Amino acid sequence: EGKKVYMIAFTNAVCCQLAEAITVHKFLRLAYRGDLETPCTVIWDEVFYVNTYTLARMAPLRMLEIEWIFAGDHKQLEMPGHWRGQVCENKLFGSSYLPPDDVELSEPKRTIEPNFWAFQMRVRNATEEELPEIKAECKKRFRAQGPFEMTICLSHAKRRRLNDTQIKEGLEIPCTDSLTGSFMCHSGLRLVGTSRAKCLVNGMQYEVLEARLPHILLEELEPRANETHCRHIEITPEKLGQEATVAYAVTNAGVQGKTCRKQLRICDVENPYMTAQHLYVAISRATEERNVRIQ
Repeated sequence: EGKKVYMIAFTNAVCCQLAEAITVHKFLRLAYRGDLETPCTVIWDEVFYVNTYTLARMAPLRMLEIEWIFAGDHKQLEMPGHWRGQVCENKLFGSSYLPPDDVELSEPKRTIEPNFWAFQMRVRNATEEELPEIKAECKKRFRAQGPFEMTICLSHAKRRRLNDTQIKEGLEIPCTDSLTGSFMCHSGLRLVGTSRAKCLVNGMQYEVLEARLPHILLEELEPRANETHCRHIEITPEKLGQEATVAYAVTNAGVQGKTCRKQLRICDVENPYMTAQHLYVAISRATEERNVRIQ
């Protein structure tokens, strides 16, 4: 219809996977500066991670000529608590902040195995009463052997402990995210961007190709939208410690949008805070059932 279309998402890492997408923060800055081209259509990815702060900032936009299209998993609204500490109400979009009728459900399939996909849907739709039985079945069903490409856990404290166990010889990088205050950088090490600085993308995963002075060579693990090859980046050790941390283990919240094509380990299943939604998100990162281990 000749209208401008904006694609928005919460994190820079997700935006890199979507053609011409911008973050919610950048979109709001455009709106508050009066730089939005209206009338327009806004496609909001992973909208169900919205928190009350973002809703409050979005509220004035309802007076503009904007058509909203929401994409995401509606089961997020049924979680008892938000991973960032915000409570998600089931009737969130029944409020006057955003139109309630334009919600679309997107279900990306990472696996082509029908039985594995069916079990993922069973986990996703499990009630609180069914969850103990589901967890017990997961332990029996998923028994892959390492080494693991990715480990998923609930808390940042456990993530840091697991990452600090992966000590090898290499170049020592000072890092405030590490419990020991640094990590050893070597070829093959997996890292994740943790900063909004310009060099590395927050949430993007990288692999170290060369670890030597004066620059460390990194490769992004997935190509960006409309690109066929993964980007290579040179960065100094000082900047690397400021903008990245070890990604051997990642939190459940930080694994959104990621795909694991090799061995995947999922921890904290018996943690009382591990909901069916947490378990579904973790399991659905894998492409093959035989690659998953629950412990």
